[in-house]
Amino acid sequence: MTLFPGMLLLVDVCAFEDMPHDKRIVILSEKDDGWVGYCFINTEASTETKKKNFQIKLLPNDYPDFLTHVSYIDCGEVKQIKKDDIDLRYNESKIKSYGCLKERDFEFVRNAGKNNISLNKREKSFF
Repeated sequence: MTLFPGMLLLVDVCAFEDMPHDKRIVILSEKDDGWVGYCFINTEASTETKKKNFQIKLLPNDYPDFLTHVSYIDCGEVKQIKKDDIDLRYNESKIKSYGCLKERDFEFVRNAGKNNISLNKREKSFF
């Protein structure tokens, strides 16, 4: 599977996290070492102090095939997974692509990540 910065994916999260439901994510970037950085897209903005200023609002009208209600990209935390694991899940039909974020929304994501002082250097490098 070819990945692009800003790519929107619906993922069988059991492969990524210990949750029993599918999850929407946005790809940040892929590193030369084979790791991919991504952020979760949630139905509610995080209220955690270190995360609340790094929530990017997405409107369903902008992404009608991907969202059914207002959602939030959580740029307060960067998740990482090996590209090989994404390819495996894709081949098992556990990942579905829904295009990419609009350019303006991905700029908001990049700026939020770069300005988040709680992220370490590695995490920030994905933005």
